[in-house]
Amino acid sequence: MGDGPWYECTGPSMEDAIVEFNNYKINGVIVPQIIVKRCIQYEYEKYDGFGSWRGWATFTRSSIKKEIALEYQKICNLRDCLDSSSIFMNYVYDRLYRPGGLRYDDVKFNFETSVMKIKND
Repeated sequence: MGDGPWYECTGPSMEDAIVEFNNYKINGVIVPQIIVKRCIQYEYEKYDGFGSWRGWATFTRSSIKKEIALEYQKICNLRDCLDSSSIFMNYVYDRLYRPGGLRYDDVKFNFETSVMKIKND
């Protein structure tokens, strides 16, 4: 062990960082773990570790928080762009509701059940 206080000589591991950011929230919404882990991994590889506990508390943790917020904002912007895209929505509807699509059988059954119920009344 080096000279100085323990918090300057040792630092957090990858597991410590992941536990610290487990269920990390932005505006009350839990950020997906894939984003959190990617940002933690990026910071780890960038500096070949997280440094000391003192450096973690002073610099590294806030740097990871900023990176997570930036990545989460990119994902939100992409989602908003796709939601407003008529081309993308036409593709989604086609995949879901065409014959043999992902929701076709459920919708067909529901429709036929409704029609039979109306005919019987």
